[in-house]
Amino acid sequence: MSNSADRKILALHGFAQSDAIFCSKTGGLRKELVKLGYEVCYPCGPVKLKRSDANSFQAETPPVEDIDVYGWYNAKEQNYSIETALDSLRDYIIKNGPFVGILGFSQGCALGGYLCTGIRDILGLTEEQQPDLEFFIGFSGYRLPPKELHDRFDRHPPTIPSLHIMGELDTVTDETRVQELYECFPIESRTLLKHAGGHFVPNSKSFVAKVATWIRALNYLSTASIPPTPNPPESAEDTPALEDELMDIIDSLGTA
Repeated sequence: MSNSADRKILALHGFAQSDAIFCSKTGGLRKELVKLGYEVCYPCGPVKLKRSDANSFQAETPPVEDIDVYGWYNAKEQNYSIETALDSLRDYIIKNGPFVGILGFSQGCALGGYLCTGIRDILGLTEEQQPDLEFFIGFSGYRLPPKELHDRFDRHPPTIPSLHIMGELDTVTDETRVQELYECFPIESRTLLKHAGGHFVPNSKSFVAKVATWIRALNYLSTASIPPTPNPPESAEDTPALEDELMDIIDSLGTA
C-alpha cells in the first residue's frame, strides 16, 4: 500500500453529471476517505451533453436547468466510442496522478471497471505515471456494452480487490448487470454490498462506515502481509472473502 501522501482515488461520475455534481453527491464518503488518508480527485467527462440528450436518455442524475452536465461517452449515439474519454483520463492521470484506486458511479463505474483490466495498457501510461491499481469501488456499475470492450474482461480479467454497491430499487442498472461486473473480479477479494435505495450513491453515516470498514480491511491486509487464500471457491454461490480472519468484518457489512 502506498504512503498516505500518495493515496489518491480517481472518482468517475455518472452520465449527465459533472465533477462538481459528483463531488457534492459523495460529500460524506469523501470526508471519510480523507480521514483514512486518501485524496479523492474528480475529473469531468469530456462529452458535454445537450439538454435533449440528458432529458430523453436515462440520466444518472436528473438534470438541473442552467447547470452543464457531461458524460464519458454518449450511449444514445449509434456506434459511440470511448476514445475521447480515454484520452481525457490519460491527460488527467499524467497531470494529477498517480492513483491507488478507482471509485465510479454507473457510467463512470463501467469505465472504471474497464480500466481495471489494464489501466497502463489501455491509456498508454508508464509504470511511473500509473503504478498498478490497488482497489476498485463501484456503484451501480456494469460491463461496457460494445463487444470489443465487453470481451476485454475475459481476456484480461481484473486482479485487484473490489467493492460493488447496488441499490435494491435501482431501475437504471439492474442487479443482473451489477452482478456481471462483480463476477469479473477475483472471487477471493470481491465484495457485494446492497442498499435499500435506487440509482444513487448512498451518503448516510451507516453506509459510509461500511465502505470505510472495507478499506481498513484492505489496509490491514497490506500491512500484515498475509498470504493469499489458496484454492478460492469456484462457485458463484460461495461467499467471497478478503481473507479468512476478516470474514467477520466483511460479513458485518450486510445491507446498508
